[in-house]
Parts: sequence; structure tokens; C-alpha cells
Amino acid sequence: MAALFLVDDSDLIVFTFSPTNQGTWYFSRVSPLHLANGKDKFVIRQEPDGRPTRWVLENISGGKADVFGTPKDPGNGPPYKDLPSPPLGKWKVWGYQFTLTSERPRYKPVDSPCHFEVPFASLRYHEKDRVAYIELAMKAEPIRDDDLESMLEEMRRLLKNVARRPEMVLMMRSDARQTPERPAVAHIRRFLAFVREDVGTECVLAGRGSAIVLVPTGFLGRALLGIVQFVQRILPAPYPQAVVSTTEEADAFLEELANESRTWLATLPGPKNSLGRKQDYENEQATPTSSAPVGSDTWLSSLEQIADVEKKEPASSSSTMPTPQLPAASSFSEPAEVQIDASPRQEDVLEGANSSSDGRSRVWCAC
Repeated sequence: MAALFLVDDSDLIVFTFSPTNQGTWYFSRVSPLHLANGKDKFVIRQEPDGRPTRWVLENISGGKADVFGTPKDPGNGPPYKDLPSPPLGKWKVWGYQFTLTSERPRYKPVDSPCHFEVPFASLRYHEKDRVAYIELAMKAEPIRDDDLESMLEEMRRLLKNVARRPEMVLMMRSDARQTPERPAVAHIRRFLAFVREDVGTECVLAGRGSAIVLVPTGFLGRALLGIVQFVQRILPAPYPQAVVSTTEEADAFLEELANESRTWLATLPGPKNSLGRKQDYENEQATPTSSAPVGSDTWLSSLEQIADVEKKEPASSSSTMPTPQLPAASSFSEPAEVQIDASPRQEDVLEGANSSSDGRSRVWCAC
């Protein structure tokens, strides 16, 4: 029992917890940089005797101690290294149903490699040794609403699949060099809503690095860089990011992060030959641990602070899932000549993009 897996019963995405020598279990399926920055420090620990439940799931980020999860079973689970462990089975986390299991959930991978094309962009997805790669390349065509929705739907499908497989991490590369014009305000707003409402949690769980290929020369190049920096300011990523000028630089940046991730993934329980490949799944005749639903919408930051972005710098979220911070190791800085007004006005972008379609909070980040 080298790890415990908390499965969200609404859509089967998986949160991994690893043991400590003190008999507690910490949330470990996040970028090491995010943990080093003190974000999302979630711990499953024992309560003192006499409490209604012996175990709780607690957020200790920023010196706080906020309980946001409790088990249905008030007792202990199977002992681990002669210490008590949390009870397996049903838990209520932020008011939603989860399942805690000691067996790694199994979920069928998507076909890999696979390609997806729309007039304005192409997407290539492939997997290698427990690392999934999404490579998006813009084309010299304007973005149309229906094409954008098709691309977002494909990205949603891929991200959710990776998030349901705790043995996997994700690297993302976006090549914007062929972008023919500045994206419309409505399309930027739609992207922000997509991250907040649909895939923010999945990016936090599986995302380990992102690289954007962009040459910020000329008015269009500087405007695109301004938009990138605006999105990163509004939805900071919980993993390292880089803006580079070639795909070779992007691949080298991501491969270093991928190798670091593979080292950690090798510690997870499971068959030694399991590398997150489709043939591994089929050979093991694996099935998901729980047939109940599991909900990604439970791990969210409040979006209300975004409406105040014109008045002040983004502050840490007061919710139980802190707003991810832009990594200090990001390989670019905002050049003095690039003004944020080279991108669409912030209030125009944010208007109408601050609420979830189902009213539930989500973790969000700039993917």
C-alpha cells in the first residue's frame, strides 16, 4: 500500500496520496514545483480520540487547518507499516462523493498516437513511458466558433482520460508561430471558461509542464505574447512553463520535466511492466476500481476575485484549493515594450467568463 487513491465518483478522475513516516498521507499527484511553493497541501490524518470520526482530509496550506473531507466509516483501514491507515471506501469531500482505495484504478487509454484537425489548428497526442504529450500547432487560418468548440472537446476528452489514470502525467506544447491574427475577445473568453469549468482540475492533477513556441517580433508577435502573459496572469499554471522560439527548445524543456516525473511515477504500486499503455490495460484485463461516478468539479478556486483583476494584482484564493501560482522558474519575463493593452481589454475578456455552468467550483490554471 505505497499509495492511496481518492477517486471522484462523478467522473472517475484520481487524486493520489502518499504515506509519511508519521502515519499521515499527503496529496502527491501535483507538480513538485506546486508542492514546493506550499500550494494545495492536503493531508489525510487521524483525529484525537473522542471525535466523531478517526480520520479527516485537511488543507494545511498557508498554516491553516481546514477539514474538507471525512470518511463514511469512522474506524481505521488496513495497517500500513504497523501504523493505522485511513478507512477505505466512501468519503465525502467538499460535499461530493469520493471513493478511497489502495488499489490503483485502471482506466482504458485512448488510442495513441492520434491526430485531430480543424481549419485553424492541428493536435497530435501520443504517450511514452507514462508521459502523455499534447502538441497543438496553429495554422494560418482564422478561428471560427464551431471549430474552436470541436478542438476544445477533443482536448477535454484527452485530458480527462489522462486524469483518470494515476500512473500518467501530461506535457503540453503549443506552437503559435503560424497564427495569422490576434484571437477575438470572445475566443479568449471561451478558453478561460473552458479551463475553469472543464479541465482545470485535470491540468492540476496530470499537468507537469507546458511550452509555448512563439516569436514575439512585430506587432502581431508582441500582441500574441501580451495575450499569453495576460492568460498566465489570470490563470497561473501550477507547473513550470516556458515561452521559446523553436519546437526543439520546447521539446528539450518538456523532456527534462518528463524524466523527473517518470522517476516519481516509478514509485506507484502496480505491475512492473505497466507503463500506462493500451496493451498493458488489455493484457491485465483491468477495470476501474469503482463503478460509481467521481467529480472533478469539487476541487475549485473561487472565481469572484477575477472580476477585480483591474483593481489589484491576483491574490491567493480564500477557498480550500488555493489559486495556483505562476512558477518562478518560467523561462520568460514580460519585456518592457510589450503592454498588456496589445491584447484585448481585460474587462472585455473577463465579462461573462467568471461563472461555472453548473455552479460548482473548479481548480483552474493556464494550460
